[in-house]
Amino acid sequence: MANFMDRVKEQVSAGITTVTTKSRVAVDTTRLRRQLGKVEQQKQAALAQLGAWVYQEMDQRGHTDPEGLRDAVARIQALDRSLAELRQEMTGLAERAAATSWPAGGGEKPLATCRCGAPLFAGSKFCGQCGADTQELLTKAAAALCPRCDAGNSLAAKFCRSCGAALTGGRSMAPQAEPKL
Repeated sequence: MANFMDRVKEQVSAGITTVTTKSRVAVDTTRLRRQLGKVEQQKQAALAQLGAWVYQEMDQRGHTDPEGLRDAVARIQALDRSLAELRQEMTGLAERAAATSWPAGGGEKPLATCRCGAPLFAGSKFCGQCGADTQELLTKAAAALCPRCDAGNSLAAKFCRSCGAALTGGRSMAPQAEPKL
């Protein structure tokens, strides 16, 4: 009985840790999305200012000041670097969330990965991170699953990289049971 209680205690502890980690990831992802939105707005505003400034300079003087142009471009490049860093941080969070599995076998293996880096599971129509339509990615991923062990393989593979089973044209379907007579 004590062994059973120890296992229950471990499962509860693992569940609490998982929920805590996943909720932190969700909060951090929301924060990063807000920051991304703000920086993207700043970049759009900087691009609009640059365009207006160039137009005004060309209209009034017939040329632009190269130093002023360099400064404006440098500000926009700094915003681009900030955007790249935020996107990289979001990718890291998505990887962290994917690496944290739910306890007691509840963790489903992802079939594919979205362009943004988020894991995609069977039945998903849209990415939970970026909202992209994922049906085409999942269809291709399902076509590359081994019918014997469900390992992912390239579409060009003829044999499974995990178990060596022959991959035929119908590999997107689960192996069918023999009919009972």
